[in-house]
Amino acid sequence: MNPKEIRREKIHQRIHILRIRYDRCIIFSLTLLSVGLAVCMGIMFQEMRLSGVPAVVDSYGSVLLRDGADLYVIIAVAAFVAGAIFTMVCIWFQNKKSDKKKKVWDTQNKR
Repeated sequence: MNPKEIRREKIHQRIHILRIRYDRCIIFSLTLLSVGLAVCMGIMFQEMRLSGVPAVVDSYGSVLLRDGADLYVIIAVAAFVAGAIFTMVCIWFQNKKSDKKKKVWDTQNKR
């Protein structure tokens, strides 16, 4: 290999490492936000059970939670969180698949 090819290979390796770090950072941030959202929702709904609907009568949230609609709100938020997690996993698998294809393509072109 000549020096240009060696340098190019090192640059590609460095880019790959930086992409992995960036992806891990994004996935960690999104996971942390999702867990935080789930914990906050759990605390909110637990307090609402203890204090009852009269505690939120003066707020707009009481409109959403009237006549047993609280179950629908919980299901909607849980579905959103599940969808976000599923999307993150799909993107992660897609990146893994494209990395494998890229490695195969690079090895074929080096010959």
